[in-house]
Amino acid sequence: MREFHFMATTLSGLVDPGIARAAIRAGEIGAVNAEYAPAADSVLEALHTLRGSPRAHCGVRLDPGDFRVCHAVLRDLPDHVGWAILAGSNPGAACGAVPALRKAGVKVLVETSRVDLARAAELAGADGVIARGNEAGGWVAQERTFLLFHRLRRAVRAPVWLQGGLGPRAIAAGSAAGAAGVILDAPLALVAESPVPFDFRRRLAGMDGHGTVCLGREWYAPFRMLAPCRSETIRMLAEVCARPSTGPDSMERRAAAWHEAIRSRVRWADDADSVQPLGRDACLARRVAARYGDTARSLAGWRSECRAHLRALRETPAPEWAWAEPLSRPEAEPAMTARDVAAPEDDAFVSSAFPSRLN
Repeated sequence: MREFHFMATTLSGLVDPGIARAAIRAGEIGAVNAEYAPAADSVLEALHTLRGSPRAHCGVRLDPGDFRVCHAVLRDLPDHVGWAILAGSNPGAACGAVPALRKAGVKVLVETSRVDLARAAELAGADGVIARGNEAGGWVAQERTFLLFHRLRRAVRAPVWLQGGLGPRAIAAGSAAGAAGVILDAPLALVAESPVPFDFRRRLAGMDGHGTVCLGREWYAPFRMLAPCRSETIRMLAEVCARPSTGPDSMERRAAAWHEAIRSRVRWADDADSVQPLGRDACLARRVAARYGDTARSLAGWRSECRAHLRALRETPAPEWAWAEPLSRPEAEPAMTARDVAAPEDDAFVSSAFPSRLN
């Protein structure tokens, strides 16, 4: 029986073990997000608070492109950490970090935005790749999550995970289509354990599927972030992207400058020059927090609703490849209706994967 995994983490730029601890206690996988961490010490301190957690449920998300923090964390990585997500902002560095982690017995997932990068991660020995679609926050793919997922499934044998723009119906559709698991960050941004500052909590509570912007497609490095009204920082970054490149090496230099422009501004502070990585699925956060309140109940409820969608899917004739038994954990919450927590973008994802009576 194939198990479908839920992995919960905080938003990038917020190094806090609260959501990871709650997810681990609920029997799911929890990961400390170290991307844009100010220093390695804060990451290691967060990981040490999870001491005693089952290794199969404890993880960390690292950015190999941030050599200073990543190298220090890997050097002193606690023994109870059994999962590592390698962020995809620097694919070469991500693939290079895989062998050492595998040698230490850590399961490695590599975020990827293209088929060639997924193949490189598989050759490096990664235990899986993450289809980080355009709806996710931070560095994302050019295409949407499900489109990227299906392309990766055809291209690699490694398990493919999902991230970006996913409500319970879309997660169930991905499970039925063979996904190995899902990464959840933005939908948990307003639960009790979330470290999101109060001012940003108010903004996230009012989101309706809009409120983010994705810049950098011109440099093949899209980055999705929160888009406050009349933000001078967003306008300036958009102008940077719109400038034409000249010269044989201009594209490479401009892409490097674009990455640095983003990296230097990521922080969860209410100032004029900061940016916050945030996916479109942040519109789910208010409803998730209102219905469940905390991380454990949210994950149990979503897993329960996914089972309900899978049961409904099995009642309708479909190809054999669609049937799987990934959600084996006992139900802890009653099933909810699909419309209660489905993001607006879910409909486009699952209209072809689910029967019409579920839409």
